[in-house]
Amino acid sequence: MLIDERDWEDMRKGITLICLILYILTLTACQIIEVPNIVEQDIEMDEVEREEAGTPEPRKGGELVIPIPPPDTLNPLLTQSRDMINFFGLIFEGLFEYDENMKPQPCLAESWDVEDDGKLWRFHLRKNVVFHDGRTLTGDDVVFTFLALQGGRLGSFYQESIVNNASIQKVETDPFDPYTVNVYLSQPINNMLDIMTFPVLPKQVYQSDEFMLQHRQDMSLLPVGTGPYKVEGEGIELDETGDGIKQIRLVRNERYWGNQPYIDSILARVYDDEMKVRQAFYDREIDLINVMPTVINPYPREEDAKVHRYLTRNYEFLAFNMNHPVLGDVNVRRAIAYALDRKDIIFKVYLNNAETVDVPIPSDSWLYDSSYRIYDYDPDRAIELLEQAGWMLGKADAQDEQEQKEEGQVEGIENEQSTEGELLEEDDEGASEQNQQEDDWIRYKIIGDQKVELRFSILTNSENMLRKDALEVIAQQLKQVGIAVDIEVLPWEELTERLKSGQFEAVLTGYYLSIFPELTFMFHSKEVGNGLNNFIRYHSDELDKLLDEAAMAYNGAKLKEFYSRIQKYLVEQLPVVSLYFQTASVITSNRVCGVKAPRELNIYRDIEQWYLSD
Repeated sequence: MLIDERDWEDMRKGITLICLILYILTLTACQIIEVPNIVEQDIEMDEVEREEAGTPEPRKGGELVIPIPPPDTLNPLLTQSRDMINFFGLIFEGLFEYDENMKPQPCLAESWDVEDDGKLWRFHLRKNVVFHDGRTLTGDDVVFTFLALQGGRLGSFYQESIVNNASIQKVETDPFDPYTVNVYLSQPINNMLDIMTFPVLPKQVYQSDEFMLQHRQDMSLLPVGTGPYKVEGEGIELDETGDGIKQIRLVRNERYWGNQPYIDSILARVYDDEMKVRQAFYDREIDLINVMPTVINPYPREEDAKVHRYLTRNYEFLAFNMNHPVLGDVNVRRAIAYALDRKDIIFKVYLNNAETVDVPIPSDSWLYDSSYRIYDYDPDRAIELLEQAGWMLGKADAQDEQEQKEEGQVEGIENEQSTEGELLEEDDEGASEQNQQEDDWIRYKIIGDQKVELRFSILTNSENMLRKDALEVIAQQLKQVGIAVDIEVLPWEELTERLKSGQFEAVLTGYYLSIFPELTFMFHSKEVGNGLNNFIRYHSDELDKLLDEAAMAYNGAKLKEFYSRIQKYLVEQLPVVSLYFQTASVITSNRVCGVKAPRELNIYRDIEQWYLSD
C-alpha cells in the first residue's frame, strides 16, 4: 500500500499494536525472490545505546521464552525454516561463526593454516569440546558432516558452496592428529572459512545421510551438538495429538567449552500462526519476536520493549537488458540512478524499513566499501547527464501518448483491484492541470532520421505488492526528469520466462543473497544462459577478470582489495541500479538484557552475554 507523506503522522499516532506479515524466506542463496520479503527501519538508530543507560548488572538465572514454528525436523542440516536455523544456533556450532561484520571467526576451530598457495587448509580443533552426550569432538565428526553435505542428498541450506564445488578434492582427518581436518583443493577459493560455518554433527549419533533422511521427522531423536544449550531427556513436550511438538526446553550446557551463559534455560514454545506469536508477545507469554513486517510500523511503545535491528540479505534492484539500444548506454543508467529517490521509495512503500545501497553487498559485511556509496538523489545531475547524451525535452508523440493512456487505463482496471488501486485512483483525480500538462513532455533523441523517445517498460511480478507499489513510485520519479516508464506486471512464471529469453527492457526484482557476497552469478559473462544467472546478459572482460581473481583470493586483505575494485566498477558502469537491502528486527521484552547485534540467520549470536533482569 502506498502511503502519502501527509497522512503518515496521523497513521503513526494511531498505531498501538504491531501489525505484521511474516514471511518464511526461501533459503536457497542467490535465488530471485518472487514474494514479499523482510522489511525494516533505518539501521543507524542505535537502540542498544539507549538500552545500556539503565541496564542492570548481569546475573545468572531465569528462563528465556522464545517462539518457534512447528519444527519440520530436529536436524539442523535438514531444516528449511529460517526460524529453526536461528533456534538450532543455540544447540549446534561450526568450526567458524560470523561476527557482527559477517566475517568468519574461529569457533570449534582453534586455529588454521593455509599451505600450498591456498590449496591445502588445515583446521585445528579445540581439544576441550564435548558433545551434549559426552562424546569428544574429533576431526571425524567434522569430516562426517562435511561429506554428508557434499553428497547433496540432504537438500541442506549449508550445502550450496560444497555440492558440485569442483575445487574441493578431498577432506580428511589428519592421519597423525585426530583434532586436525585437512581440506585439499585443486585451486584456491575465497570462501573456505564461510564454508566451514556449517553445524557439526556427532558421527556416532547421526551415522549417515541415509539415516538422517530416514529420521528427518523423528521427534524422538534429540538434537546433539556442542553449543551453549542442550536438550535433556524430557526436554521435548508433545502436543495433545502426540504427533507434534508443543515446546522444547533447553538447559545450560555445563560442559560448554566457551563462556557459560547467564540464562539457565530457554523454553521454545511452538506457534503455528504468526498472529499468535504477535499476540503471545503482547500478552507477555514470550520474551521476543523476530519481526519481518511489510505493512505497518512494527515498533512497540518504547517503554514496552527493546528493538534490535539488523540487515537481511533481501536485495532489491533495477536491472536492464544490456542489448537494449538505449539502456545499454551507461550515461542513461547513471541518470536513472540519480533520478531515483530511494529514501522516498523506502518511506512510502517500506515505511522506512530498508537501507539504501549502491552495490549488491550489505553495509554490515566486512567486504563492503562505503566509499562507493555515491548515488544520492540528484535530479539536476540526472538531467545534466541526459542532456550531455543528447536527450532533449519535448512534447510526446500524440499517437504514442494516446496509446499509452489507453494501455494504462486497461492495466489500471485489470491489475489494481485492491485498496491500493483505489488510493492511486484518488491521487489521479486530485492531480493538478499543470501535472497533466507535464505528462505530455518526454525526452527524445534523433538517431539517424528517426525521433526516438526515452521510453521503456519495467517488468515486475504480480505476487509482490511491495514491488508493484515501488514501481509506481519509480515511474513517477523518472517522469520528473523526462523518462517515460511503461509498467508491466506479470505472474512470476511468465516473468522468469521473459527474463531467461531476454524479452524485456528493464525489471524490478530481487535476490536473496548468501552471507558471503558472491557476485559471479550476477555479472560474469560465463553465467549468461544459466537460468536466471546474469539474465541481463552483461559482458565485460574487465569485470570477468576481477571476479575470477577475487574467486581465488584466499587471503583476507587481498580479497577485500578485489571486492573494493569490483564495487568501484559496479558503481561506475552500473550494470544494475541497486536500490536497498531490507531489514528486520529482534524485539525483546524489557527484562531481556545484553542483546548486542543480531544478524541474519543468527539472531541469538552471543547468547552467552544475554541475561534477564528479573
